Amino acid sequence: MAIDIITGFNSASKESLDKRSGPYLTLAAAKSNLDASSRFVGLKVLVADGATPDAAGNFVDGDLNEYVFTGGVADSNLVEAVTLKSDLDLKPSSADIDNIVTLDQAAYDLLTPDSRTLYIITA
Repeated sequence: MAIDIITGFNSASKESLDKRSGPYLTLAAAKSNLDASSRFVGLKVLVADGATPDAAGNFVDGDLNEYVFTGGVADSNLVEAVTLKSDLDLKPSSADIDNIVTLDQAAYDLLTPDSRTLYIITA
């Protein structure tokens, strides 16, 4: 049964509200501490990477890597989370494009692409 709250928690603790998320010292420790009944697709798990815990077991320095259960809840489904980044410097501006060409895949395969042309391949 869920408990309704109106606003967020304001915890003075150094610990995560959801202990399932860790952080864990190793990926193996995360897998062994998370039994099948506590796993769900989308659960995010933090794993320490050279981090140092204090006396209470809270990590006070180092880096944490984020893992997530994707496609299932087996050990093999706990994979490193992917962060999608957009680098606007790599995208062409409208000044970089001279032509826009629509063609099918077969026609595209026969030509030598030009870096100043935007090719739209139709199905």
